[in-house]
Amino acid sequence: MPAFFQSTAFCKIIIVSLPVLAAGLLAGCKKTAGLLDVPVLTYLQMEEQTSSDTLTIRIGYEDGNGDIGLSPGDTFPPFDPGSQYFYNLHVEYLEKINDTFQTVSMNHPDPGGPLNFHTRISRLLGAGRDPQPITGEIRYEILLDFPLLQLPVVGDTVKLRVWIYDRDLNQSNTLESNEFILN
Repeated sequence: MPAFFQSTAFCKIIIVSLPVLAAGLLAGCKKTAGLLDVPVLTYLQMEEQTSSDTLTIRIGYEDGNGDIGLSPGDTFPPFDPGSQYFYNLHVEYLEKINDTFQTVSMNHPDPGGPLNFHTRISRLLGAGRDPQPITGEIRYEILLDFPLLQLPVVGDTVKLRVWIYDRDLNQSNTLESNEFILN
């Protein structure tokens, strides 16, 4: 198995997805239902930090055709490594510097690149399943005590910016967390 499919040392994802039994539950008319083929993030919540090394976020989502997620074999264009679509859950880390939130440059493995916690979400509907509306929650645990990343110190004011891509390359809306202080 290629290294990019092995679980990483700094994150864990739990996904709860519920197919919607009737499209009418999500939309009152066809026009609205058609708009739902682009994924929508409905909320971004930070769970209370219980330790200084883990940050947990919860992201609500809905999608009109259920095409969120990638299979392990999805490594060819447009989902190839290095492509903006390789990771379908994008999480940017921003730090408050002089009263302005800015992306933070990391020291490793991409010196000077922005610090992020992008990851791949597995397919929520199995391959070959008929398109159907889905709604659910992604719970994402981010390990902050990862020495190679050299993260900012406890007490920094930070926030996260989150969005996803579906298999049709539709980008969801972007959500930003409230600012919070690392414990």
